[in-house]
Amino acid sequence: MMRLKIGKKITIYFFILIILGTFNNQKLLGINQFEIKDVIMESPDNSNFLDIPDKISKLQKSSIFLISKNNLKKIIEENHLVENYFIFKNYPSTIKIKIFKTKFLSRLNINGEFFLVGTNGKLSRDSDNTIDLPFIFGNPSIKQILDLNNSIKNSRFDLYEFSNLFYFKSGRWDLETKDGVIIRLPAKNFSKKLEEIFDIVENENFTNKRIIDARVPDQIIFYD
Repeated sequence: MMRLKIGKKITIYFFILIILGTFNNQKLLGINQFEIKDVIMESPDNSNFLDIPDKISKLQKSSIFLISKNNLKKIIEENHLVENYFIFKNYPSTIKIKIFKTKFLSRLNINGEFFLVGTNGKLSRDSDNTIDLPFIFGNPSIKQILDLNNSIKNSRFDLYEFSNLFYFKSGRWDLETKDGVIIRLPAKNFSKKLEEIFDIVENENFTNKRIIDARVPDQIIFYD
């Protein structure tokens, strides 16, 4: 019995020595050099992303091997100004993030607050109201706004030629140019109509027309 007890004690002491030796060896081998020490962010407009390195800094001292890119993605995507980004792990202890800012398409009012619609499909509060963007009236979804932008983009018009965009519950839009011309679009397949209208308004004989009505199939009607 005595030999058995002594054998157990020796085993416990041996296990403790292994643990202590492991911790000391980690320090000697420099395992802690793989802790995250630097977060480097590159962006054409760093001032809009200052919250990102602040939040990521809380992850510092974690192992660069163990830190999840999903955790980093979650922090980055919380910022509504981010359009696209790339994450690089530079071993042994640096994380590098390259961020591209979204492009603003238009401005709208939601319950008395002004927001900017980004190409990333997210809304950002309009803090200074100094950007010259088309203003949206009505209550379209973000998808409908992006679809309109894509249709205009696929035509020879430029979204920023318009001062106001009017959305109707039927699903169609009226577009007002900065010259005060109203373009009334059909509810569907208006990319082709925009191309036809562009040829008309670019014609030197097109003058003194304030309304272009393209709602009727195969017709474009003009009003002074």
